[in-house]
Amino acid sequence: METVKYTKVVFMKQGTKADSLSCDSELEKFYGLIENMVEESDADALYFYSCSSLRKWHETDEMFDGRRWALLLKAAAAGSPDALYGLAMCYFAGDKVTKDSEKASSLFKQAAEKGHVKSKFEYGLAW
Repeated sequence: METVKYTKVVFMKQGTKADSLSCDSELEKFYGLIENMVEESDADALYFYSCSSLRKWHETDEMFDGRRWALLLKAAAAGSPDALYGLAMCYFAGDKVTKDSEKASSLFKQAAEKGHVKSKFEYGLAW
């Protein structure tokens, strides 16, 4: 259990600068840090893994979209506030799914209850 806690700390520290991971080698190192967490269905690791792709995977846009959607659903089911927000935005805008304001509102509410700031704002505006 200590290893998982330590790994989560590393993940959170790395996650705060995830947007600055600008090349495949940095991203690949980061994936190495969270690989076990993805395999264990850690909500935050699944969400991060759903957000990017490495060139060596040779994913087409369609392959990426399919993998992203499956991981986003899994991360949201595991309780990731970011994944809940991402799904809510998809349902709100009708992106890759049929537009559903009620489903979007429910997902915004779930994410907001977990402290997701953007969801609090969107949920407040939605209802």
